[in-house]
Amino acid sequence: MTQTLRGRLVLVLGAVVAAACVALVLVAAFGSAALLRREQDKTLQSMAAEKCDGAASEARENGVDLVTGARDYFGEGRVAGIRLELRDRHDTLLVASDDLDGWGQAGERFRVRSVPCGDGFVMQAIARDVLYEPSVRGTGGILLVALPIALTIGMILGGIAIARALRPLDDLEQAAARLTATSPLALGVGARPQELARLERSFNGLLERLGAALSRERRFTQEASHELRTPLTVLRGRVERLASARSDLDRAAHVSAILRELRSLETLVEALLLLARSEDAPLPRVPVNLCDLARGAAQRQRLLDGGHAGPIDVEAPDEILVRGSEELLDRAIANVVENARKFAGPSGRIRLRVETASDRGVICVADNGPGIPTDVRAKVFERFFRDPAHRHTSNGAGLGLAVVRAVVARHGGAVTAGQSDLGGADLRLELPLL
Repeated sequence: MTQTLRGRLVLVLGAVVAAACVALVLVAAFGSAALLRREQDKTLQSMAAEKCDGAASEARENGVDLVTGARDYFGEGRVAGIRLELRDRHDTLLVASDDLDGWGQAGERFRVRSVPCGDGFVMQAIARDVLYEPSVRGTGGILLVALPIALTIGMILGGIAIARALRPLDDLEQAAARLTATSPLALGVGARPQELARLERSFNGLLERLGAALSRERRFTQEASHELRTPLTVLRGRVERLASARSDLDRAAHVSAILRELRSLETLVEALLLLARSEDAPLPRVPVNLCDLARGAAQRQRLLDGGHAGPIDVEAPDEILVRGSEELLDRAIANVVENARKFAGPSGRIRLRVETASDRGVICVADNGPGIPTDVRAKVFERFFRDPAHRHTSNGAGLGLAVVRAVVARHGGAVTAGQSDLGGADLRLELPLL
């Protein structure tokens, strides 16, 4: 029973009901006892004063002393359930009315109230303690017997109420169990309690995000399969032709083509792995100097270009810090620089500018190439997108800028494409400053 939320709530309810019942019984018992005793003491006090006045009046009328008057008065005016005593200053009993039931027996409890009576005398009124009366004890016994009954009834009714209150949870569970990959990713229960309604909205939001992620991954898998199929088919054809080649010259040509295809395939696989890592892998949160990354990317590209390539200028201060993964950011900047060199050509000019704007670090990579048409600037960062105008003249799988967008977005930034003052494309990476 304690393994379920319903069972735990019932046990908690039982404990609360039991504590409330016990507290109610204790408050009622002690409160009633205090009230009953106070009323009894007031009655005895009043009775002692009244009997003192009566004994004094009897003594004056008969011309006798107070002791004799009290004896005569007690004999004439007995009060059921009350014993009257007249004592002297030494607490010696002088006169008393009839004994009470249980008087002198062990275990019996009595209440006594006294008032001064005459010169050196005390009048006492005595009665059985009201809390020890059979009727009062019977009432207390009834309360004790009613306690477990009330607890049982409370737990039964509380269990029914809890079961009804938790019914929307069962509906949520059944709705979640009915979900499939092809069904709408929403629970659709319409829970009314505010807490469960918020829980349902949170789950629906989570399912919506998961659905979008699944849709992206499904599309990415389809596109990746398509992109991988082409080089693999070409590679297979090259291997078949290599197997049938009869001259060393033909075999060398086929081997060289196979190596090119393998390098292209390797680049594609590395881009896919980097893209997956940039979206899912844990992200380090260390200080990263964008200026050093820009200078390093430019230096590596110069080495790849050789000595006769166009210039790569870097305009950057000593330090602009952001927080994130140095490896991923370095790869993103390198991809933008490689993209600029690919479209600007071997003799084209490339400029890297690193600066700050508001609370962001900005890297602008501009070139003097053909630029990016306005109608495709929003698409160049999509996976496997290649500009139709350059699809047959440039190598690549269309993943370089997709990696850039994924890395920058993972760091809380944004990347945009525009027109540079050099005449070509201008890719702008913005990242939150440290």
